[in-house]
Amino acid sequence: YRNQALYIVEEIARTVDRIIRNTDRPVVIVVQGDHGPGSELRWDNIQLTNKIERHGIFNA
Repeated sequence: YRNQALYIVEEIARTVDRIIRNTDRPVVIVVQGDHGPGSELRWDNIQLTNKIERHGIFNA
């Protein structure tokens, strides 16, 4: 998971840099996820899933 997180952070940073570099006007960039992490997701038993964690949304 750590390597995946590091990879996506680097990809987001490169993408944001490229957008800013290739525009002549001010931009607004929203980085957003559609759901929270699944570190406590239990596909086999939804009652044991941490629903607060899973339903949290990442916005930056």
